[in-house]
Amino acid sequence: MLNDCSTLIIPVVNLYFNENYIGNEEIIFSKNEHYLAHSDNTEDKRVTDSSFIIPRADKTTKRYHIECEEQLDGSILVRMFEYDAQLALDDLIAQKYQKVRGGVEPIMGGKIIEYEAKTILNKGIEQGIEKGRLESAISTLNRYIRRKLPIDAQVLADIAEDNKLTVDKVRTIAKDNGISLSR
Repeated sequence: MLNDCSTLIIPVVNLYFNENYIGNEEIIFSKNEHYLAHSDNTEDKRVTDSSFIIPRADKTTKRYHIECEEQLDGSILVRMFEYDAQLALDDLIAQKYQKVRGGVEPIMGGKIIEYEAKTILNKGIEQGIEKGRLESAISTLNRYIRRKLPIDAQVLADIAEDNKLTVDKVRTIAKDNGISLSR
């Protein structure tokens, strides 16, 4: 809601929260989607209208949460409580993570801890990128063959450069796919 008219946030906060911001403060929008866990292991997705943080000059921050009620059924009180409880939980988890990370970084030399799922994901991304480069090189080589164009050293160099491969790799791709090269 307020993301679209961020220049009005400070006056609204000053008015409704009795603050005295001057108007040039940084506004850091928080995620507005939260999942509320239930005791039966199900989750409900909740979306806040606007949640944001305004850092203060003394390096502290203050979180604000603004909601609008479409139907005057009083449900806004329950929603505000649910959202704010989840925001507090998210903040607590983030603070604990930062403390753990702060304690681990000196020991680990500042390296980011890799975990198995992240490693697998990153490896999959790398493999997908590599496969795309190989398929692009094969496609280009086949296009030259279909058009009966010579595939000389310059063409190989261009294909290699375009696909971030070595010329030798392009030669191997051609050989593995039965594509003869001009000499």
